[in-house]
Amino acid sequence: MKKVNYRSIDPMESAPGVGKVSAGVRMRRIFGEEEGASFTMRVVEHDPTGLLPHGLHSHSWEHQFFIVSGRGVFLTEEGSTELGPGDCVFVAKAEPHTIGPAAGTEPFFFVDCVSKVGK
Repeated sequence: MKKVNYRSIDPMESAPGVGKVSAGVRMRRIFGEEEGASFTMRVVEHDPTGLLPHGLHSHSWEHQFFIVSGRGVFLTEEGSTELGPGDCVFVAKAEPHTIGPAAGTEPFFFVDCVSKVGK
């Protein structure tokens, strides 16, 4: 068993499939392969700018998102979907997508789980 508080982990400067983490975004890698996990858990906080940090992109791995607080937007080739606390999103391998904050006063905060990155 391993317990950590996400606030004790320094935000990442870059991430697989994302590249350089944008200004106003704090992404923290919590657990992953180094701990023997079969997926990676990340905690992401976006300042409420209303700007999507990067355009539509896809990966060779799946994503699962759990929205903790704030308001966000999920964009695919089919259009956009508003997100709020308690919403969950599954993104299949190779599905073009992006996620970001809606403009407002509260940070957009979510947990992002990805299957083994790059495999």
